Amino acid sequence: MSVPDSTYIGIDVAKLKFDFFVSREQRGVFSNDPAGIVDFVKFCKTFDAPCVVAEATGGYEKAVLNALFAAGIMCFQINPKKVKAFAQSEGINAKTDPIDAKLLRDFALSKCSNPESCRKLLPYKKPDPAVQKLRSLCEVRTGLKTMQAHVAAQSEIPDAFKKSYLKRQKAFVEKELAKVEKDIAGHIGENESLRLKNERMQTVKGVGVTLSATLLAYAPELGSIENKVLCGLIGVAPYAKDSGAKEGKRRPRRGRQQIKKVLYMAAVSASQHNPILKAFSQRLRDRGKPSMVTLVAVMRKLLCLLNNLIANPDFSLA
Repeated sequence: MSVPDSTYIGIDVAKLKFDFFVSREQRGVFSNDPAGIVDFVKFCKTFDAPCVVAEATGGYEKAVLNALFAAGIMCFQINPKKVKAFAQSEGINAKTDPIDAKLLRDFALSKCSNPESCRKLLPYKKPDPAVQKLRSLCEVRTGLKTMQAHVAAQSEIPDAFKKSYLKRQKAFVEKELAKVEKDIAGHIGENESLRLKNERMQTVKGVGVTLSATLLAYAPELGSIENKVLCGLIGVAPYAKDSGAKEGKRRPRRGRQQIKKVLYMAAVSASQHNPILKAFSQRLRDRGKPSMVTLVAVMRKLLCLLNNLIANPDFSLA
């Protein structure tokens, strides 16, 4: 974990370069390429306890963070929403790359001045290459699914000329989908860790290949953290919204949308066909819970069940 006396370095990463900020005397730009990253790592090593802070920028930051991790330099990947909220709290309205680099440095300083807040910053860890490849395959599948839905919607238009093109697009998408599904199954089968987790999860009725692969790709923490923390990360934990005498509805917030979409469909199936979750769902409905509240509770219950299955090899289904 980071310590208050670290030297914090904020970096704002773009496609071709990244700005850094340590102090008003030490700031500048490095190119976002192998040579520039090597120079930046050397620069960081000139400090006794460097700590680099970046935000998620669509993947452009990965090469820098992986190089820092390999060099043993502590680094953090911050949610952009948290940085934006911090900027608003500080009254910072201007936005440039140098300003963003300084903002990230200031964000880390403000967090780590308080030991309790400091513990909430999780150091960056280089993703498992097998998990990273699976995530890439899942992203390709998601893109193809979106394209398939678009083509299906367009096919309803009574335009004979257009339909001839859409028919070929449909055939192409279906062919590519079948190929990527095969690649996903093959990749999971080739990796022992992924294969064992996949087999374990699919012993639960209602859990199919899609949910299993999605969790393996986007929830590498599965089986290694507490249920409560996992539900908060995925976005199925209800949060209070009370003020004074008003008691608001508890709702899940944020979370990992890639998982939530697939988990939702799995919960619909499980609440109808899984004996345990079906009975759980029925009990909530008998108590007058709204259908969406019941379904989110089933999503949460299913996620906790899978987390326990992965965490404990001796855990068995009733």
